[in-house]
Amino acid sequence: MNTPNTINDGGPAFPVPDSHYPNGQVQYGCNGMSLRAYFAGQALTGEVAALSSAESLKIAVRAAEMSNLSLEEHTAIQCVRYADALIEELNKTQQ
Repeated sequence: MNTPNTINDGGPAFPVPDSHYPNGQVQYGCNGMSLRAYFAGQALTGEVAALSSAESLKIAVRAAEMSNLSLEEHTAIQCVRYADALIEELNKTQQ
């Protein structure tokens, strides 16, 4: 049976654990966003900042057009690729 490839999202970026209080009350935590989403967002910040340069914008538009994508789609794909590469590299160094 074929199992679908799962994407390593790096786990939670900002998990909040459950809190147990002396009076028995429990405040449940959450996982927060994935490390992959966090890294992609950080890459997006840099990509958008770089697009403020006319030359960088021309290059990015050309690359998007060659891929038959909008500039936004191309940029989003690149940011996710950066995130995946960073998670992959981090996993190499942790083993």
